[in-house]
Amino acid sequence: MSSWYNDEEEEVANRPIDDTLQKALQLVQEHEATLRGAEVAVGDTINSLPDQYYEPVSVSLAPQERVLALELIHTEEKFFKKVLAVFAYLCEEIHELNEIAETNFYPKLTMFGVPVSGSEEAEPAPGQAEEQIGRILPLLQELSNFVNRCHDCAVNLVQQLAKLYNAQERLYQSTFQFVHLLPVCQALSQLLTILVTLDAVITNNPYLIPAWTEYKRMMQFVRAEPDTYNTTEDQVQKFERLLVHLDQSIMRGTIFNACVDMDYEEAVPVDDEEPERVNVRSNPQLLNELFHCLKAMTDRVSDVTGSATETSERQEVVGIFSLYVLYRRLTPAYVEPDAKFYKRLWAMQRRVPAVVLVGKLAWFPSDFLETYARLEVKKLDPSDVPAARKAFIDKFDDNFPHTVKNLFLKITSWMVEVENRFSASARHAPDPVPLLEERGTLLLKGLVHVHQVSILMHTLITMHVSLGVPMQRKVLRPLCMCTELLKAVEIMMMRKGPVVSESMSAILRLLSARLLQVVRPIRAKLEASRKFDDHKLDVLAAVNVVETILHGSDSFSFSRQTVLSLALHICLNPNMVKDTEADHALSLLKRIQMLANWQTTIAKASSCAFLFWNQELLATFIQDVYKYPTEANRLQYIMAAFMDSSHLLRSVQHEHDNDSHLRSFKRTMIKTVEETLVKPLCRDVENDLRMRIHHKNQAHGVKTSELNPKKNPSKALRPFLELRPLRLFGSLLDVRQKVTHYLETIFYNLTTVALYDWMTYADMRNLAAEKYGLELADNHLPMGSLEYDQGLDVLMIMRNINVFVSRFSYNLNQQNFVERRPDRGSKNLNTINIQSIAASLRQHGLGILNTTVNYTYQFLAQKFHVFSQFLFDEYIRGHLSKERRWFRKHKAEHGNMYPYDRAFKFCKEIRKLGVADNGRTFLDQFRILITEIGNALGYVRMVRSAGMHFCSEAVRFLPDLDEIIDFEPHAGAGKPAG
Repeated sequence: MSSWYNDEEEEVANRPIDDTLQKALQLVQEHEATLRGAEVAVGDTINSLPDQYYEPVSVSLAPQERVLALELIHTEEKFFKKVLAVFAYLCEEIHELNEIAETNFYPKLTMFGVPVSGSEEAEPAPGQAEEQIGRILPLLQELSNFVNRCHDCAVNLVQQLAKLYNAQERLYQSTFQFVHLLPVCQALSQLLTILVTLDAVITNNPYLIPAWTEYKRMMQFVRAEPDTYNTTEDQVQKFERLLVHLDQSIMRGTIFNACVDMDYEEAVPVDDEEPERVNVRSNPQLLNELFHCLKAMTDRVSDVTGSATETSERQEVVGIFSLYVLYRRLTPAYVEPDAKFYKRLWAMQRRVPAVVLVGKLAWFPSDFLETYARLEVKKLDPSDVPAARKAFIDKFDDNFPHTVKNLFLKITSWMVEVENRFSASARHAPDPVPLLEERGTLLLKGLVHVHQVSILMHTLITMHVSLGVPMQRKVLRPLCMCTELLKAVEIMMMRKGPVVSESMSAILRLLSARLLQVVRPIRAKLEASRKFDDHKLDVLAAVNVVETILHGSDSFSFSRQTVLSLALHICLNPNMVKDTEADHALSLLKRIQMLANWQTTIAKASSCAFLFWNQELLATFIQDVYKYPTEANRLQYIMAAFMDSSHLLRSVQHEHDNDSHLRSFKRTMIKTVEETLVKPLCRDVENDLRMRIHHKNQAHGVKTSELNPKKNPSKALRPFLELRPLRLFGSLLDVRQKVTHYLETIFYNLTTVALYDWMTYADMRNLAAEKYGLELADNHLPMGSLEYDQGLDVLMIMRNINVFVSRFSYNLNQQNFVERRPDRGSKNLNTINIQSIAASLRQHGLGILNTTVNYTYQFLAQKFHVFSQFLFDEYIRGHLSKERRWFRKHKAEHGNMYPYDRAFKFCKEIRKLGVADNGRTFLDQFRILITEIGNALGYVRMVRSAGMHFCSEAVRFLPDLDEIIDFEPHAGAGKPAG
């Protein structure tokens, strides 16, 4: 007989279904692995925040190169080589000056006089200002030398330009009349920006100038009595001349003004000949070059500012305005300034109303022009500057939340792309070129995003502080989000540091190859020409320099960047390439420069050191995070942002203990975290535990609606307790440990006050472990158990033995009695053990022992009389006899076990005899009687055990007769004293 069921047909029919299920299962597993990887990555990003105290090894992408600029210029054109080398050296000198100012002078001068507590209302002690000035006098002398060096560098740069851009100069006639050295003018503007910033730092410090005045006043007493101060008149005079020089050169806020007012035509020695003056003010070629570069820089900054590609262009605005002031000072008086360009500069404050120089110092374009280069021009836009600034900040506040939200979406999507593209080494990629291009683009995008967020924060805080306009509540949360975004990007790039460092050289090599593709047609064009003049030779030399640098190394130091930029601007003159090709080449150069300086640039852009001057925001940010417990991990970023001010605090030089500022700020941060986070968290956790335990213990104490999560949702406080310890300047602040310690202290103190509440706090401790994962230590309190001198007394039990045996239950194993149910309103149960009875025997003596036992036996006799009457009752006896006969007859069938059905039937028969008012049958009453008899017998046993326990405790004080100590050998001869 053939089966109607065919296994092969069924297998063929189900194969597509199995394949689909297998694919779906594989998809789910892959998606789960992806989610787990994302969770691990995000968890590392959130929780594993780096700290400079715990970062023993870091990766630096800055190339350490000792090759001079002259060695990078390989050409046989001697004069061209000298020109390129001179400007490269000057640009590198200005770059070094800028680094010195940023690392040495700006932070130290900004932090001068700031009280240790961080409060500006602190009154300085008498003589403190003079001591502080005395400690920074070496710094002021260094600053004076630095300013002189800047002035000399500015004069040298302008004179070099004047020598080159001269109608009688051969190089100018052949080549440089077509070339605009924009990098040189940008370097000059950067140098002037340094001087402007120094003036702002000195004049806007509320402590420096008053302290300097007090120090000068103190010198009058030193001059009058030099012997008192252990000095001489000659030394005092030399020192006063030094102070006068410092006062005139740097302390009056005229550093920039002194630079632009210098004599740029001073005599310069030339090849052992007599010094000759340099033609600067009456050199139209130089002035035209400066003005052309000014307009080019202004065009570029105006186009980029406020756009999606803006990076550090706002800082260049200060340099443009400073260079314009220098241009106006160099222009002869008979030359009328360009009113249109002045209007254009004036109108830039529509987009850039203020620029943050350093820390909290703001620079305003209109005020700068009014001070240094005022020009009477009609119909300026804006005409009312204060109203324009107020309108700008109002509009900025309205758009700020929406702008930050869009940036948040962009940065989060960018971080996902970075996590994907920078996950593994590019060496194992089948085609690494597209991957490297994507990585380079992502790095540049990250740099742009970080600058956008930084600009938003600086603009918001600076404008509100400068104009005295209070911040609206709607901008505080987006402002906090900005700090988190900056730190998230910075920390993510630190995690990806090894992959970035591996890819950076290859990315720069790709960009160099693209730039070479732009330069090679220029070489081919020059080599194909039949006639060579000086201009073509110079351009060809510049092409050789560009190719040499691009082929020379995969890393670009600042010297290489400078020489490359200068040579490329010579190559891209209008006689050689079209404007579109030149723009493409300059954009590639810009990308190379941004990636070469990427690590330092993103570190500066993501720095939140300016938050030191806005410490009150820390409490606001933490309070905002506390409103949203699911976002508890934001705290790590906020702490990291406020710790960026560590280099400011370490730069203090005016205090006797310069580390006191760092310790004070650390204490301030810890105090703020404890007041705004730890204390509210402790209070809310305790209240939540108390409400839920009281709702369990007292049904009418708490309304059910208050604990209904739909009507009254409670905070999910556990994310705060699951945070990793917060890092604060090398210390760890564990929120979980703080809350645990608080609850342990509260539970211990309140239990000692009211021992009857021990069970409530035990339940709260268990609930804390279950709901919040808090393992609270045992407080080792008796938790309401009876001590030896507490509880019921033996005499009280003996007088009320009938009540005792009915209300207490006997535990045969542990030898104690436990009250069955408490009295109405009572919060504890009474217990009686051997120790409590022994305490009564100690109080009343052993004579009460026999009395208690006899009284209990008399009570038992009464109970046994009732017991016998019940058993001899005719109805009870008849039913029992009937059941006995049946059991004897059928015990073999049931294995000597009395069946349950017979027992139920027997209970029903007994119930027919009658039921008491409380619903109990005679059998129930008999069972209670047996229980009371057992309790009485257990009480007698416990009393006898307590007597033996009392005797054993008392006998330990008696000496052992078998081991009596003989004191005679230790007593000595017993000689009388004296």
